[in-house]
Amino acid sequence: MNTSHSGRHLILPIPPESDLIESIVSVCRANSIKTAVFTVMGSIVSATIGVYDQKQQVSVTHIEKTATEVVSCLGNVTQQNDSPVVTAKIVLADMTGSTTAGHLFSPTIVTHAEIAIQEIVDVTFKRTHDSETGLSTIEQLY
Repeated sequence: MNTSHSGRHLILPIPPESDLIESIVSVCRANSIKTAVFTVMGSIVSATIGVYDQKQQVSVTHIEKTATEVVSCLGNVTQQNDSPVVTAKIVLADMTGSTTAGHLFSPTIVTHAEIAIQEIVDVTFKRTHDSETGLSTIEQLY
């Protein structure tokens, strides 16, 4: 395994009414970022969240249509077919403080959000399908 190094550190706004995952992919493409880790803060008007069902090997998703605050959102960017792939987990809180969490999917529409993205250089990871678990796992490219 090769050692990686931090590249650029960017803090950028996510456009209002845009899809969070699509926006992160756009940031990566615009800045030629192949591998990165990121955090997001902001507010969401609608979120698609899921949990992986290990027995059926599928993600079960639901849509939260309540305005929520992003308590935590962290993830990574890898490559699949020479395109950025975003994998993220998110925790959301509503006005009463109730939280919901899970794997982040599209569409997740922001009202206001900011991304802090840390590029990883000297190593690139790609996503490949693991037939045993049914998950998309990372594989290091040199």
